[in-house]
Amino acid sequence: MTVETGTEAWYERIGDIMGGIAYERIGIILGAIAGGAIIFALLLPIVLLILGFTSSGVLAGSFAACCQSSIGNVVAGSCFAVTQSVAAGGCHPVILIPSAVIGACLGGYIAFIRTC
Repeated sequence: MTVETGTEAWYERIGDIMGGIAYERIGIILGAIAGGAIIFALLLPIVLLILGFTSSGVLAGSFAACCQSSIGNVVAGSCFAVTQSVAAGGCHPVILIPSAVIGACLGGYIAFIRTC
């Protein structure tokens, strides 16, 4: 029995652990995870704009306006307030991190399904 050392042995071991996925595919999957996270983080302001959260406030007659009218007095730090802050140009981690995680999960899943 020979013991392999070096980078090739490490890639082979990773491939064995992941059920025989070739190490080239691992790079594709990791790239898709990073790309998904970035794309979702960049799409977040567009989605908020579609919902009615704009940089100058809530758009009249939008979904956001409907939500705000049902809330009444919006408390600082609430989900609605944080969402409006992000739409106004703030990069709040409470919204940005989960959207990046969701994008990373979707990117990784799609890459895994397409390469295996």
